Amino acid sequence: MGRPASRGRRYAAAVMDGTLALGCGLATGTGYLLLHSVADSAHDRSYAGLGASLLAGVAGFSFVNHVLLVLLCRASVGKAVAGTRVVRAADGGRPRVHQALGRWLGGLAWGTIVLPLAYVLGGSEAEPQDFAGLRIIHPG
Repeated sequence: MGRPASRGRRYAAAVMDGTLALGCGLATGTGYLLLHSVADSAHDRSYAGLGASLLAGVAGFSFVNHVLLVLLCRASVGKAVAGTRVVRAADGGRPRVHQALGRWLGGLAWGTIVLPLAYVLGGSEAEPQDFAGLRIIHPG
């Protein structure tokens, strides 16, 4: 099945995946601005519309990357580059849909709530945890 992925590989994958998601958000936000810069009316542009397009780009890429790619390939883009895979903790098999969805939603909560809160409160030395019945391994 492989050994658990190291902290360095896990963080490298997370940074790559996060950077790609933010890049997609910036691309959709830029597209929104370009599309609406053509319009003559200033009321066609809004901060809410820009925010929604940014969020749609980030969330859309994140979903495809962390749910669909994990289901198809057992790895997100970042995990594939870092040489890790996502497997079921119980038997090393391919992740199931509910597990991939749970891991994605949990990862969003972890990255947007828990990590920033831990940073503000002085940081944490805790090892990253696997959840949703899935484990990140280094197969080599």
